[in-house]
Amino acid sequence: MNNLTINEIMKRDLEKCYFSISFYPSIIYYNEGQDYIKERKVYTIIGCNIYGVRKYITSIFASDFSKGSDWYNLFSLWKKKGIETIFFAIIPNNKCIKETLKLAFPNIKTYTSYFETINKIDKFFSCSYSNDLLQKFKNIYLANDINDFEFKKQFFIDETIDKPFVFDLIANDFNIITDYIKIPISLRKHLFSFYFAREITKKLNILSHSTSYFNSLLEYIELLLPTIQTMEVRMYSSKSEWNSVITCIYNENKDLLISYL
Repeated sequence: MNNLTINEIMKRDLEKCYFSISFYPSIIYYNEGQDYIKERKVYTIIGCNIYGVRKYITSIFASDFSKGSDWYNLFSLWKKKGIETIFFAIIPNNKCIKETLKLAFPNIKTYTSYFETINKIDKFFSCSYSNDLLQKFKNIYLANDINDFEFKKQFFIDETIDKPFVFDLIANDFNIITDYIKIPISLRKHLFSFYFAREITKKLNILSHSTSYFNSLLEYIELLLPTIQTMEVRMYSSKSEWNSVITCIYNENKDLLISYL
């Protein structure tokens, strides 16, 4: 297998249809010029195609997209590079992104990301304790129904009642999760794929600190290439699990989905 080059990854066409896209945040130290080093947030955007394989889409500086027109121009560029349909998007808590995605891709359903929470947990706690917290957090996201959600939420509250810092760090996410419970659990497992999200988040954080600073975003993307190449040649679920996902989408979007299969 040939190694991807930075030119290939930047110039290649995107796929016509994605099951989902997700925004993964990281912070890098960036040389603004004259040795002025500044922290900048990067969103690495990864899609999952209709065959269950993750595909790199792009990496951007969050601060470069402050207006609706900035986001719409980005999504319009994706369409020029081949994207026609995106069924789901896991995005930051940003109304501007949500509205412009819906404008560019009318069939899309958007949900607020939990990836910032993963970063916060990993940043402040030991590996063993953060793993335990995230396992409980995952169980809440994958509750069978609203009653199961309330039960697991209360269990989490009881477990962290003597650690107010932990609870306050995550409390706002409970309001977000209630919207997710309406999604069939077979879809939720893949939209909020904890193991993949944890894996890619860790790799992005390691990459972010692999050098004292970056002179360009291309430098960052170039270091990401081995991760992209590994990611793009495997499924992160079994074929039987993915069949359940496709069946859910097919039941609601039969004519649209069949045109891409």
